Amino acid sequence: MEDLSSLERHIYELQGDVEYFLLDEIHNVEGWELFVSRLREEGKKVVITGSNSRMLSGELSSRLTGRHVNFTLYPFSFKEYLQFKGVKVEGIGDR
Repeated sequence: MEDLSSLERHIYELQGDVEYFLLDEIHNVEGWELFVSRLREEGKKVVITGSNSRMLSGELSSRLTGRHVNFTLYPFSFKEYLQFKGVKVEGIGDR
């Protein structure tokens, strides 16, 4: 927890007051739940990302006591990637 508080202090020193915190893979730091709860109590907006199965909504909701919104993002399919790149995709993946 001390490391997170130190990180927060340095962020404020470099950036001034910030409204949003984007924390990636924060679940690897012991005590992260208390840190995030404190930030939210101070009115900060917090976004937590991670690719670990420990971040599944059941455990996350119990650790943050229901103060979360869960979004699951999936990678593009090959067809979606081609569409994103502006490639015409007629007949690809259509069934």
